[in-house]
Amino acid sequence: MKKFIGLMLVSIFLVLALVACAGNNEVAPAGQPPAAAPDTAQETPTPTPEPTPEPEPVQFVLEYPEDMHEHGFTEALILDQPPERVAVMSVGSVIALYELGVNIVAVPSTGVIEYPETLLANAIELPGVMAEAFDIEMVVAAEPDLVIIPFTVADTHGATLQALGIPVYFVNAGHVVPYASIRMQTDAFINAWATDAAAAALAVEQRFVYVEARLEEISERTEGMTVMVIQGGVQLQTAMGTLGGMLNQLGFTNVSNAPGAMVLIDFEQALYYDPDWVFFVGSQATPQEVEDYMATEMANNQSYWDAIPAVYEGRVIFLGTPFISSAGLGVVDRLNDLIDIVNSVVLED
Repeated sequence: MKKFIGLMLVSIFLVLALVACAGNNEVAPAGQPPAAAPDTAQETPTPTPEPTPEPEPVQFVLEYPEDMHEHGFTEALILDQPPERVAVMSVGSVIALYELGVNIVAVPSTGVIEYPETLLANAIELPGVMAEAFDIEMVVAAEPDLVIIPFTVADTHGATLQALGIPVYFVNAGHVVPYASIRMQTDAFINAWATDAAAAALAVEQRFVYVEARLEEISERTEGMTVMVIQGGVQLQTAMGTLGGMLNQLGFTNVSNAPGAMVLIDFEQALYYDPDWVFFVGSQATPQEVEDYMATEMANNQSYWDAIPAVYEGRVIFLGTPFISSAGLGVVDRLNDLIDIVNSVVLED
């Protein structure tokens, strides 16, 4: 009996053990996948990405060249961002800015230079700031976010634009602007826009480097040569005039040391200058037209002009309008043209 009871107890314990094992290893019903075992591994938290920093705003800084400091413009123009619509109301600044890729929306009408067609496709032509037909509202209507304008109208048109909240930058402009001023102003433009137009800025800079190398070379060959520069048949240009200044850069010595850029000819004194070469420049478009005009003028007093050895012997050169008024970066082209003329006529072998 005791043996039977012991067997019964052993059987009960075996049954209980089997039931416990089945609870820990459940078999999925037919047609269903077995339940996944619980993942006891500790999950690695996903790192929170660092926020992308906002790019710092790039300020636009346009410095004033040294020659403008003399006119009271010393503080740079600083804008929160580069201008996108620029009205350029100074002829001398247009081409440099155009070649730097600046988006120009307005330019002054001029007969001094010819604007590229691609420029005029985007910019409107307005009367010059000194023209009777000029109205500052025309500039405002172009919706510029920067206006470049001659400093001579700073107190009038410049003040009006500033009162309207339109940024204004003032430049040296006029009938005669020295090469040094043009060079410094162009450098200021290059420094301001070089970040957005590095290749264009380098190309503009190289134009100056090239012509300055040519000027240094030709000056060695013209050293000691004298010139008389006659404009319109009645005025002398000094070394401060447009053509007179260019010839000075080429190494020539001007026979007139009068103050200013131009003086009326003292016809009696002119007989004693005895220049190596006489340059005639006029308001006519081409050298031939200037020559025809001067031939008519000289015919009225041919004996006088023949008394000047350079004129009598044909040591004369005629030049048209482009050499009367400087036009910013265009002065580099005129200097190259003048070097070519001097090399082929004055310094011919």
